[in-house]
Amino acid sequence: MVSIFPKIKLFLSFALLILLSACGGGPDVSQATGHGILLGTTQGLFNISFSSNGSSTLTSTTPIISGEIYAMVAVENASFPINGEMLVTTNGSTLSAYAMTGGIPSSTGQTITPSSACSVSSIRSLSVTPDGKYLLATSRANGMLYIIDLASGYTCTPTTITSPYPTSVAVECLQLGNPCQIFLTLSTSSSSVVPTTPEVLSWTEGSPPSTPPTTLSALTPPASSAIFDNETSYFYTLVTASNNSSVYNVSGVTPLTSTSQYASNVSYGNVPFSNPCLDPLGQTLYTPTSNGSVYSASVSTSGSIGSPQQIWSLSSNPSGAQISPITSCVAY
Repeated sequence: MVSIFPKIKLFLSFALLILLSACGGGPDVSQATGHGILLGTTQGLFNISFSSNGSSTLTSTTPIISGEIYAMVAVENASFPINGEMLVTTNGSTLSAYAMTGGIPSSTGQTITPSSACSVSSIRSLSVTPDGKYLLATSRANGMLYIIDLASGYTCTPTTITSPYPTSVAVECLQLGNPCQIFLTLSTSSSSVVPTTPEVLSWTEGSPPSTPPTTLSALTPPASSAIFDNETSYFYTLVTASNNSSVYNVSGVTPLTSTSQYASNVSYGNVPFSNPCLDPLGQTLYTPTSNGSVYSASVSTSGSIGSPQQIWSLSSNPSGAQISPITSCVAY
């Protein structure tokens, strides 16, 4: 007679494996989520990938794009002649567009040469309209705002913004029947960031912005940089005062005026902020720092900001690659 004990043993082993799986047993194998964050530095562009267990990994010790990356932005609705989801970045005084695959840019880009109306240089901040048609760039050194039409051969409209000088630009174009709002954080110095009261310009696509700008005198303390969230319709500003850095929010649902006020703020402690970015769904705000760290905070549909969590620092990187100072970021 053939013994049935080996069959019983095999059955019990299989049943135990199912039981362990159902109870959460067995090995915890972390996998890449397909999401991450691109960090612009003075050495180049690096990629940090996110894993399912919450960890963050530097994917390469060498930069994907070499050179000094001062500012960058993802163009989700890119228009002709830029095709597909692109990363638009500055490398010194050169504007380039990079094709994106799985959130990662190619190593070589397509040069964007604005029309002769603009002599673009020393760009430190970029923003793009929700329809992907216009790129907005600021130069603190030259005191200029450049509006570049990506859909019509890079025609460019310059607007002088001097004394105070622009440090960052964010744009809101979501309110039907209203012009776009160009939100500018400003500095009293052209050579360094000394924040002063921000301003807003009313702008209709295809036309020069309306001047003079409206001074947002009720938004105090003044911000050093800002970003607009298309999902929540809030501007988020980075503010440093008395050795304490905070993120403040202000609604962009109605036109901003001199009496517009911040809705709320969240403290980050004494950290040196650089330009922020949002994930594609606008649910997480990432704030890199010049000393090589990255913080994240959730944002709700009401615009409120969650508690910040540090998700990356130089000590997280066992390879020893130098990825600071961080100047900007793009999340994917």
